[in-house]
Amino acid sequence: MSAQEVNTWRSKSEVTTVGTAVPNPILKFEQAPFHANTITLLKQNFSSPSVIQSQSWPLALSGRDMVASAATGSGKTLGFLLPAFEHIKNNTPANSGYRRGGPLALILAPTRELAQQIQAECNKFSSSYGIRNACLFGGQGNRYEQTAQLSRDPQILIATPGRLSDFLASRKTSLSNISYLVLDEADRMLEMGFEEHIREIVNQISTDRQTLMWSATWPKSVESLAKDYFKDYIRVNIGSMELSANPNIKQNVLYCSTNEKLKMLQDHLLSHPNSKTLVFCQTKRNCEEVGLQIGQLTRGTIPMATLHGDKTQQQRNNILEDFRANILKVVFATDVAARGLDVSDIETVINYDFPSNIETYVHRIGRTARAGKKGQAISYFTDQDASQAKDLAEVLKKAGQPVPEAIANLMTQKNRSGSNNSRSQNNNRSGSSNPYGGKPLFNANNSTNYSNYGNNRNSSNYGNNRNSSNSNYRGRDNRTSHNIFDDFPDLKSDFNPFR
Repeated sequence: MSAQEVNTWRSKSEVTTVGTAVPNPILKFEQAPFHANTITLLKQNFSSPSVIQSQSWPLALSGRDMVASAATGSGKTLGFLLPAFEHIKNNTPANSGYRRGGPLALILAPTRELAQQIQAECNKFSSSYGIRNACLFGGQGNRYEQTAQLSRDPQILIATPGRLSDFLASRKTSLSNISYLVLDEADRMLEMGFEEHIREIVNQISTDRQTLMWSATWPKSVESLAKDYFKDYIRVNIGSMELSANPNIKQNVLYCSTNEKLKMLQDHLLSHPNSKTLVFCQTKRNCEEVGLQIGQLTRGTIPMATLHGDKTQQQRNNILEDFRANILKVVFATDVAARGLDVSDIETVINYDFPSNIETYVHRIGRTARAGKKGQAISYFTDQDASQAKDLAEVLKKAGQPVPEAIANLMTQKNRSGSNNSRSQNNNRSGSSNPYGGKPLFNANNSTNYSNYGNNRNSSNYGNNRNSSNSNYRGRDNRTSHNIFDDFPDLKSDFNPFR
């Protein structure tokens, strides 16, 4: 490609690069030096490389350090995985086989879900290279299996920072051979408090390495990490260099009071019962409370579940699997699902609780409108969220979306007379009473039932046993809609949460 052709492509594709000697993009799979079987597999799944793949592949293959920003669902995982395969092939002596002592490539990810999704892609595309991998993430009951994976001498290690630190401390693995390092969703890892773990891990890796970092945003913490651990890196950005939302997402911001939100959500879900919807709540407790109440209000007519950090790994896997398979239509989630959630056809994201910062807002709504599809985001915005009004308005404007009059007013009038005290009382979740009025939702008897949602699908516990003949859920080959009241028989009686 000529310099003019490259510039035209980058301008049309909204690709911005910062750095020297940036290689030309790869626009066709045949132009990439990957294994022939890998090229065939790519063609079977995609028509052409995605924009981020086109620019990241030649950069990663050149051995340069890189910091890249691209939307979720843009193909970024293969953007660093396929070059990793080539790196391992080219750095393993042909006649000596893989030398023991630890993996050659390390991929750090913020959550177990994202780590598992990376491993799934790795398994799908690595067979032609004969490359083994191990995936390390937190949770009870999985340490033995992960130790077994490490005993098979993997060349690629995929891990969350905390669990990898544990294995390093117990000397179950070593990073002495690592020469290809990937920090996936680095901004999210830093938001989750993993900076100390990341620095401890990176300090154990030789400086003679290639480092790739993927980050949706560019806060000072990410910039500091890049300055400390990258050398002569190239920054690649797809779209605006500033924080922005996907323009394919229709953003609806509804100004309301706290005690109006439940009824608004009920009305929306009942009017769109077949729409795949992800509902975000700020806390695990509220996630459970809202999910339970909506289940009661909709009389179990919409299959739904809750997803947060207190779920076991098996529960989380089952819920995500059934959400992908359209068995579940609604999932209530905390921000554990906001990044790395690999469900491609979510139609609507609802911010039941508006997040505490605008970066999280953009990450949340980015779960819809993936891979060029359209989607919508609905956000319930209260007076308590007034501090986010200005940033929200900027995101709306950049995406070509109208700014509601109420949000514009809150930008200059953050405190509405007489509202703060009442809202503070409405939002108080520290007591045992139902914050929406009526019966207490949580006690020693019923909170256990609902927290088990995800383990056993035999009518009382939704989750592990997928073949029970005594349940509405009758296994993978004989499914019917799940009635949430079968999980909570003590709640089948009439219940009015507003009473």
